[in-house]
Amino acid sequence: MIGRGLAMAAAVLAGSDPGPLALQAAIAAEHARAGSLATTDWARIVERYGLLLEREPSATAAVGRCVALGHLLGPGRGLSDLDEVIGLGGLDRYPYAFGARAQLLARLGRVEQARREWESAARLARTAAERTYFAGRASLLTVAASGTAEEDDRGVARHAIEELIMITARGVAVPEDMAAVLEADQAALTAFEALRPDDQRVYVDWVTKSGGKGQRSERLSELAEHVQRYQRRPAEEHGSPHPLLDV
Repeated sequence: MIGRGLAMAAAVLAGSDPGPLALQAAIAAEHARAGSLATTDWARIVERYGLLLEREPSATAAVGRCVALGHLLGPGRGLSDLDEVIGLGGLDRYPYAFGARAQLLARLGRVEQARREWESAARLARTAAERTYFAGRASLLTVAASGTAEEDDRGVARHAIEELIMITARGVAVPEDMAAVLEADQAALTAFEALRPDDQRVYVDWVTKSGGKGQRSERLSELAEHVQRYQRRPAEEHGSPHPLLDV
């Protein structure tokens, strides 16, 4: 499945003018292709984030580019660029901006500052799962800095920091066939991009976890209508179940 997705992403990028969703898929493909952070092609990811920002300027995409730049040119450069992006405004309630800053600070050895950024991210978390995740990262970073911590615990903390890097840089991966449907309908694309990441994943799962090619095709044909009709989860806004969660 991963190989098929990579081939689809490459085919879309071969076009003369890939759209925002195609570029997001291409960024996700680079992470899927790499076996580790060390073998990730960060130069290509930075380049694709640049193209994405040209086509659709976004503060959250700029955060992803800063994380990738921190791997390409070092955490100091990534942090400098991230602070400039944050200074432009619009990210004061976005927890992953604080998480990205935390991992860059940690890589620079500024552990106490990094821990405070994780705690800020936890306070801004939009769900209980996010809050638990960010608070856990703060705790693990404290363990990693402790001289009395077991080596296994410090390894867990380092892995947790790497995990956030991947999450921040990757975003929500949209399959090529789904991206094509959305990009063919500007209203549907606009509605989809306005969704929170958790809600975008509901639609991705609805398409990708369908029972066979026939049902997937059927759901792709209904996607544009669903996205525009249910722009937010009715279960949260109106007390009724989300239509895609009943399948």
